[in-house]
Amino acid sequence: MARGKRHERAFAPGVAKYILEAIVRDGKVEPATIEEYERRHADEANGLLQRLRDLGIDGLQVIKGGGSPPQSASTSGATKRSEALTPEQLASRQLQGRYLGLIKKIPPDRRGQFQSTAKEKGREAAIKEMQSFLSQLGATAAEPPSESPKGGGSKKGGTSRERVKRK
Repeated sequence: MARGKRHERAFAPGVAKYILEAIVRDGKVEPATIEEYERRHADEANGLLQRLRDLGIDGLQVIKGGGSPPQSASTSGATKRSEALTPEQLASRQLQGRYLGLIKKIPPDRRGQFQSTAKEKGREAAIKEMQSFLSQLGATAAEPPSESPKGGGSKKGGTSRERVKRK
């Protein structure tokens, strides 16, 4: 049998099982061939587990996703603890969070202005400028559209807000 190009494609386990069963059922592959591949797979997995054991790593822990690296892999063997934040660090992180939250609301083409302010005058100044900018942006968005020279507005006259007020 001539071998063509290898096409590697990942299948979900259920799909792979269905395909293999269909191929065997259709007589395109003998069950013994599938069993041979199963044996090769088991041999390869066992070989990898043995290599892990030789390195001092519990293979079952690796398979289950638990465990820790062997002593030789860590620097001192002591577990790394996260140190408590100082009040200054906490304040800085909170300020950074406020800055990032606001900068995301700024249109991308206007962000550079506030980023340079943050570099030159500090994040506090940039936050104040962004809040001012966003309040102006919100005020203009909340204002009713102005009448255009053509008479604009709706056919009934005035904006929807004005119609609501009249009722």
